[in-house]
Amino acid sequence: LFMLALATLASGCASTSGGASAIIRFAEPAAPGGLPGSFREVDRKIVPNSPEVITVAPGKRRIGYACPNTILMDGPLEATGEFEAAVTYLLRCDKNGAATFERQ
Repeated sequence: LFMLALATLASGCASTSGGASAIIRFAEPAAPGGLPGSFREVDRKIVPNSPEVITVAPGKRRIGYACPNTILMDGPLEATGEFEAAVTYLLRCDKNGAATFERQ
């Protein structure tokens, strides 16, 4: 429990558990044997363990991510979105790695 609290504090507004937060996950799964997508930063604060699903506080957030089946060379890609509490969003990567957030 202490480590979860510490991880949440270290990641700023991000965590990997639910509540009155928005949930963000990847729209596409990794290819068989491929790399899963991962979330790296929220508002430029590192998210521990690079999870495949995160929760964020409501509001405008800058999300650092790695698309499924992608190896990053220069740090995470970034996209900004406006998120509402208790809503799930899918991050959809295009062929160039740019992302859009789709409300579910």
